[in-house]
Amino acid sequence: MFIAIPWIDNTINQETYERWYAKINVNIRLLKGTIEKLHNDRHGVQTILHKNLDKLSDLKSIYNQCDTTQKRTFIKLGFDRGLYYKEGTYRTPHLKDELSHNYQIMREKGLLLCEKKEGLLKEVPLSGEGGIRTRGTVSSTTV
Repeated sequence: MFIAIPWIDNTINQETYERWYAKINVNIRLLKGTIEKLHNDRHGVQTILHKNLDKLSDLKSIYNQCDTTQKRTFIKLGFDRGLYYKEGTYRTPHLKDELSHNYQIMREKGLLLCEKKEGLLKEVPLSGEGGIRTRGTVSSTTV
């Protein structure tokens, strides 16, 4: 197999080739060094992670340390379709699967209700008691 060398093919001159070749080799060595350092530092990262893993369950503490923009982002992670406060209870039109396992406990304690906003109740549902809508037709469903 023949490998073409650009300065022999007269696509670039020898000086340019050697300069670029040197730069590329320096970059390769730097990247290999960085990869090696990160690979060797894995133990340190794991130690830090395990040391602070319990803090991830203290969401109140994490939330209190955030600025306003970070708090909005934090809330959006759990409640992507919004979270609002009404009559002493937090409410959301949709609860993510990651939080749904605690929903019954939160509802019983009066902390969170999963309900559609009033304006959304007037919309025709895509499925449910009224049937399944497909391109303008409604098929009734029976159980």
